[in-house]
Formats: sequence, structure tokens, C-alpha cells
Amino acid sequence: MKREILPFKANDFYRFFALATALVLAAVGQFCWTQTVHPQTLSIGGCYYLGAVLLWGWALGPWIKDESTKVMSVLPKEFFLFSLIMVIALFMRTYQLDILPPGLFVDQGYEGYSALRILHEGWKPFYLDGFDNYAMVVYMLAAWFWFFGATALTLKLFFVFISLSGMVFIYWTFRQLSGPRIALITLFVLSVMRWHINFSRNAFPSIQVPFYMFGTLAFLLWGSQQNKRWPFIVAAFFFAGGFYTYQAYKVFPLLLTVYAVYEFVFRRKIFLANSKNILWFVGLSAMFLLPMVYDMSVNNHWGDRETTVSILPQLKDAHNFEPFFRVLGNTVMMFNRQGDNDPRHNLPGHRMLDDVSGVFLVLGLFFFIFKVCRREYFYVLAGFLIMSLPCILSNDGAHANRMLGTTPFIAFIIAASLSTLWGQAVTWNLEWGGKIFAVLLGIILVAMTVQNFNIYFTQQGSNLDCWRSYCVIGPALGEAVKEQGTGYDSFIADGFNYQSDYGLKFYDYSNLS
Repeated sequence: MKREILPFKANDFYRFFALATALVLAAVGQFCWTQTVHPQTLSIGGCYYLGAVLLWGWALGPWIKDESTKVMSVLPKEFFLFSLIMVIALFMRTYQLDILPPGLFVDQGYEGYSALRILHEGWKPFYLDGFDNYAMVVYMLAAWFWFFGATALTLKLFFVFISLSGMVFIYWTFRQLSGPRIALITLFVLSVMRWHINFSRNAFPSIQVPFYMFGTLAFLLWGSQQNKRWPFIVAAFFFAGGFYTYQAYKVFPLLLTVYAVYEFVFRRKIFLANSKNILWFVGLSAMFLLPMVYDMSVNNHWGDRETTVSILPQLKDAHNFEPFFRVLGNTVMMFNRQGDNDPRHNLPGHRMLDDVSGVFLVLGLFFFIFKVCRREYFYVLAGFLIMSLPCILSNDGAHANRMLGTTPFIAFIIAASLSTLWGQAVTWNLEWGGKIFAVLLGIILVAMTVQNFNIYFTQQGSNLDCWRSYCVIGPALGEAVKEQGTGYDSFIADGFNYQSDYGLKFYDYSNLS
């Protein structure tokens, strides 16, 4: 049913003024939170944000119960917009990729070196002891090297490909839940999000987490909607495959269980109609996981990494919950105030989100509380909270790597806030309302892009700590040895720990002995 457009009344003017004031207060609050050298700015910024969310909630109060915000029909030029956003995402992940990051961290060198060993030495690992993970990704990387050659650039491009493929599944998932408008804005926000860009470019295995998560969700949603079995079978491959990747994925089954309970309670007819398909999904997933379960049982790999990074030992030593609340506080403030200090994960200490995204995340989270009963908002809020657990329950708060699974949900919250404002402008019956807001939306998205681009390619790209963390010396030595060719024997001085520098081993695999 087409939404009725009412005349612009005095009450609408008050709401418009409240929304504008809320955005100004939120901007001031965000500015205060960025001043990390002054501790008092945390509480001052919080007061501004409190005023913003109260005005925001009052102004959008009638809109909270409006179900017509979900636009499920195909948007004009939707494929063009999708393609344009994916081109932007590709550019942000490949521009200067040969020099940013400037080298390979030891873990990424290990991935490349292991893939070369599989290709040329017949090595057949199942579990990588030096990597604390299963070897599926290095087999995939070996196949990639076989097609495209083995260089540092092609290694990074492999993970860029995983990242972009994951974004397609993220778009498809959110389009099924909320329609193309929010899905397109979500895709754009994610495409320019520095947090996601950084991990797409640095060849970290954590970028696989969204790929397998949303590959699973996209096919499950499609299968349940169409009542077809093959999407459930494909989803089982994605679901089980995720367990052979990064440890943070292991909390995803909890999220999928929460979704299943929601579907059973609120959409029981559809859930029961797909009961046989669900059994196929569960059975195939269990079958695909049997090799991992067997290996864990025989070689005692149960929770090796999780035990090392868990917060439980700290809680036990402290005899109170202070370590937990410290980690929780650091994690909560990583988005808008002070982020990950690891130079491989972030510009050390810089907030994880750009300031525009940060503002709409705070306002959007408040908005989501009142809309949590709606299916798409429940899915996103549950995803954001549960995929935060790998960080919150660890011994290191504000850990961007373990929180990477939250980034698609963060992008959706931001996008839903913007989309709701757009829809509200249309209901005010201002002939220019939709067009003006479309221009305003463009300015907002450009501002996001510019700030993220500047921080990554200028500030982070020129930061010496970020450069040193990628073992620049390894590539330099590898190139020097390669220039000498096989006609010379090259020796590395004892002061350089060659045995642990897998970046050097990867760069000059054919020449070093």
C-alpha cells in the first residue's frame, strides 16, 4: 500500500527542528569524544549525546511503529548503483595495494609460504600449529597462486577477493531482510569503512568471517523464502567452512541459534514448512565438521587459541569482575573515541569509525532499541551484540580483528538511520523533501569516504609504527637476495631471525635454502 503523504503541519516543523538539533548536539558530542587527551571530554560528550538521542527519539517517535519504511520493490537503477558501489569498494581495497601495507606480517608470510609449500613440496597440512588454525585457507591460496602467480600483491588480492565476495552476500542478506534502499546504503557505508578496508588489504584471515557468516545467512534466508532445498545445502558448506577459518567465527552458531528461535516463535508456519530442509542443513553441516572434530579429539586442539586469549584467567586472579568491565568499556568506546592500539589493526588509538558514521551509529542504536521487535532490526542488533563476544570475553578490549564480524551490522545500523530520515522527509509532503535529502545523503556519504580515505592512505599510510609492524626488512632482504639470482649464495646475519620471518621466506621462496 502506498504511504499517505500528509500536509506539513506545525507539529512536523517541531519534529524537523528537533531532528536538526539532535544532529548538531550529536556532532558536538562526537567532537568531545575525539579529544582523548582530556578524560573529562568523555562525560561531556556523553551529555551532548544524551540530549541528541532524546530529541531523536521524540522526533521519530511516530515513525518507530511505521512498517512502511521497508521498501522491498526493485529500485530504479538498482543494479547500476550496486555496481557503482562495488567499483568504489574495489578501488578502496586495491589503490596502492603494492605499497600499503608495505610488507607482510609474520602470519601473512606464513600463509603465503605454506601455500607455496603445498604447491611445490607436496605438503599436506590439516592443522597449522604455527598458525593455531586449520589449513583450508592456505589450500585456497595455493590454488589462487597456481592461477595468478605467487607474489605479495597476488597474496593480498586473494583476501581482497574474499572481502568483495563477502560484501555481495552481505548485500543479498540485508536486501532480503529490509529491501534494496537500506541494503544499498549499507553496502556503501561498508565499502568506505576504513576498519573493513584495512582488514581487506592486510591479508589477515579474519576477513573470511563475514564471507562465511553472510554466505550462510543469505542462502538460508533465500531457501526459507522460496521453500527450496538446494540453498540449505549450499548454506551448510558456508556454515561448516567458517569453522576452518578464524577463531572469532566460533560464536556464529550462537547467533544462528538465536535467529532460529526467533523464526520458530514469530514465523512458525514458514519455519515448520522448511523443517526437512533445516534437517538437511544441520546434518550436512555436522558431516562437514567431522574431520575437525576428529582432529581436535586426537590432537587435543580443543580451544587452544581461545584458552590463551580468554578473560577467565584474569577474572580468576582478580577475584572480581573489574577486568571484564575494563575490556567492556574499552570495546564500547572503540567505535567513537579510542580504538585498537595495534598498528596492524588500526592507526594506533584512533577511533575505528569516521565521525559521520560514529554519530549515526549512536543515534541508530538508540533507534533500534524501540524497533527491536521488527525482524530486520532484531537480526542486526543480535548480530552486533553476539559477534562482539569474541572481543568482550577476551583479555584485550577494543580488538578490531576479533570485532570484524560486527562491521556489516554496524554499517546496517548507520544505513537504517539515514534511510529512516529519508523516509520521514517524504511523509512531510515537501515536494523538494526527497530530492533535498538525496543531495544531503550524497554529501554525508562523500564526507564518510573522504575522512576514511584520508586517515588510511595519509595518516595510517605515513605512520612509522604501522609500517614497522609489517616487517619491512623481510621484503627488502628478499628483494636483495632475488636480485643476486641463483648464481650466488646469500647469507643472512645472525642478528636477523630468519627462521621466524616467514615474510622473507615467502618473498624469496625459490632462492633461499
